[in-house]
Formats: sequence, C-alpha cells, structure tokens
Amino acid sequence: MKSTPRTSILILLLASASPMATAQAPDPTQLLREVQAKYLSLQSYSDVGEVRSTTTMSSSPGEAAKKHEMRSTFTIKLNRPQMYRIEWDDNSGFSKGSLLSDGESRSINIGDEPTHPQDTETAMAMATGVSGGAANTIPSVFFDLEANGIKAAENPVLSGEEAIEGDDCYVVKMHREHLDQTFWISKASKLIRQERMDMSGNFGPTEELTDADAKKVLESMGRKATDEAIQQLRKQMAQMQEMMKTAGPQSHSSIETHREIKTNDPMSAVDFREKPAGTVPK
Repeated sequence: MKSTPRTSILILLLASASPMATAQAPDPTQLLREVQAKYLSLQSYSDVGEVRSTTTMSSSPGEAAKKHEMRSTFTIKLNRPQMYRIEWDDNSGFSKGSLLSDGESRSINIGDEPTHPQDTETAMAMATGVSGGAANTIPSVFFDLEANGIKAAENPVLSGEEAIEGDDCYVVKMHREHLDQTFWISKASKLIRQERMDMSGNFGPTEELTDADAKKVLESMGRKATDEAIQQLRKQMAQMQEMMKTAGPQSHSSIETHREIKTNDPMSAVDFREKPAGTVPK
C-alpha cells in the first residue's frame, strides 16, 4: 500500500510518542532504596558545598517577623570503615570547625580545645548543629547511622524532576510531624545533589537539660563541661524557654547543596588526621 503524507505524519507522531508512553516514573520508596544501596557500595566519597538557612520568628502578635539568614560552606571526605573529615565555615567567625576520624580516634575541633567523642554516632550528632547539618546528611547515609534520613523516610512522594546545576534529578518529598524534607537525587548517579528541610512550630526547649545532655551541648560548642558552665547553660535555656512562651509563628528552612562529588578515590588514614601547623593544603 502506498503511504500517504497523512499516514507518514501519523507514523512519525506515534514513533516520537512511544518513548514517552513507555517511560515510567520511579517508585519513590524503591528509588530511596537504590540511593541507600549506592552509598553503601562506595569505598570513598568526597564533595564540597554550602548550606543556606533562614530562621523567621515573631516575638509578639502584630509584630513584623524577624529573619535571620546564614550561609556556610563545607567539605566532606568519607572512607570505609570509619574514616571521615568534615570541615565547615560560616565565613563570619561564628561557626568554624572540623570533625575528624582516622578509624581509631575521633575529634571535634571547635574553639580552643578538641573534643573526643566515644563513637561515630555521638561525633556526628555533636557536629550536626554547628556544621549547619553538613555533618549529618551525607555521612549518615554513607555510614548508615541512626540519623539516616533516607531510611527514616515515611511515605515518600515523587514530586517531579529538576536540574541542579545541570544534573537532572528526581525530586522526592516526605513529611513527618513538624518537618518537611526534600531530596534532589541525580538520575545518573543516584546520589544526593541537594536537600531542603522546612520546620515550623516551637523550637524552644520543653524540659530541663540532664547533666549528660548539657555536657554534650557544651562539648559540641568547644567548651569544658564544668559545673559552672552547666548551670550557666541551664539558665540560658530557661530564659530561652520563657521567651518562646510568648513567641509568635516560627519557621526554619535550610538548603544544602553538594558539588564536585567524587567517589572511590584512593584514600588513607593520613587524609583524616589533623594536619600539622604550617602544612600547605594540596
């Protein structure tokens, strides 16, 4: 049968539509499993990036909301079984430090004296807040720690696709209690390119700190946990709690972006130790 122009056009339309018709969006739960499996398959991982955060608070009804914005940069280097080097700097002198482990000993370097956490879970937890979250997002997935946000995801939803700096990504969202979390996952590598966290509600303390919790807080700030320091911290927390009783709506959002990602580069314990003073970075 002789093909007519009309028939040819219909065939072309069908051919061009076929890939779109057969392409299926991934199941978000399965996608997160693949992401976890990808990180667990890696021997090493490194990247650089930044965290941009905004906190909004209104102290009384009718008062204009006050915004506090912050930007910090970080570098991450991870290697199995338990080696990590995470460094951060908010470029203002307020928060700058590092978390190091050569597989045998760990240290958090903030302030004048280093702190030596007893294990990796404690080390990451102590560094999470002061690092703007950089010490948690990727390290907790790579080492599959308790704070692993990928495994903790409940009822994730695929909300579309978006490119992060030219890298096509799936966008996966999840919600639990007062937290909304979004991951941008690279289609090509199955690695996290970006994470956003949105929190709302009362962020203030609801009960008095125990001695153990107060010690962790002080150590994460690079301070000695003396009796005097613990009492001063409790006083500050009580004042904050009182202020929160009259506070209006509060919200906090942060966007953590990862760049220059490298995987399975050779690394050794030396890469994860404190460099002697005067050493020129390579």
